[in-house]
Amino acid sequence: MTNPIRLTLTAVSLVVSLACLPAFAAEEADHERKLDEKDVPKAVLATMTKAAGTAKLSDYEAEFITGKEVFTASFVDVKTKVEMEVTVDPDGKLISVE
Repeated sequence: MTNPIRLTLTAVSLVVSLACLPAFAAEEADHERKLDEKDVPKAVLATMTKAAGTAKLSDYEAEFITGKEVFTASFVDVKTKVEMEVTVDPDGKLISVE
């Protein structure tokens, strides 16, 4: 036989755990760290520099997006004068330039 108190406590624990998941996910998504250029991994910096061309990179950050760490930097496009952001994974793979 199943103990009704144990079953109730298990159900309550499960509900509370599931209710907390969105809060933890939102906290992780908002976690950004400012970085100095010297703290950006070399492969990441090489990809960022290539994507920016002759533009000067600035505002380096590491952040978590969908549970994975990515690195971002800003630059102003030399031709269009529009501020852009480059995003690269830890291995140096280009994710986006927008």
